[in-house]
Amino acid sequence: MKRLVIFDLDGTLLDTLGDLCDATNFALAGVGKPLISIDDVRRFIGNGTKKLIERALGEGFDEQTVADCTVFFTQHYGEHYNDKTYAYDGIKHCVDCLIDNGIAVGVVTNKLDAMSKKLCAEHFGDVFFGVVGDVAGLARKPDPQKVLKMIADAEADECIIVGDSTVDVQTAKNARVPCIAVSWGFNTRRALEESCPDVIVDTAEELMSAVEKLLNVKLVDKSTNIEV
Repeated sequence: MKRLVIFDLDGTLLDTLGDLCDATNFALAGVGKPLISIDDVRRFIGNGTKKLIERALGEGFDEQTVADCTVFFTQHYGEHYNDKTYAYDGIKHCVDCLIDNGIAVGVVTNKLDAMSKKLCAEHFGDVFFGVVGDVAGLARKPDPQKVLKMIADAEADECIIVGDSTVDVQTAKNARVPCIAVSWGFNTRRALEESCPDVIVDTAEELMSAVEKLLNVKLVDKSTNIEV
């Protein structure tokens, strides 16, 4: 029995909000538009860079402004993608524990593919079965294409999606796999509750317990040989 847990990246594994906010405001300034708050950026994340830029620009934007703004964003984020970013409390241990117990872990995100791979490597090392971001030819979440491809590539019999947004919940529903929503990310708990994931968790410890229940496994912390 091969099991796979697919994580979202921004707001689930890593808090990338500070760097995304800085890049967004750099881009807005580059096209002469007003800056926005970090809370605005939090609300605008989840559907890829283009949608983030469109939401940040507000009403009345044109495609050339979006294109110019995207260039500025990509330039700044490419140089400062890891200045303020950090892994959420306990999440590295959670990922390691899943791997130690024979469960493959992967990342599927709407974030730029190159940045996604860099961030995963720098914060977690070479531990993921695969990391797939926003790439040409593959539809963005909530389309399940990238999730289903990773399941097939891993030859997984069972899979769970873990994410912080309603986009992740809908992706799981579209892929017909269970979803664990984490409350520490960029969406509100109310929005998560209304999207109806299988379970909402508040800590990495609760996340591991939820994985155990949904996959019907017993995880052992190999560093202590104690069941989690």
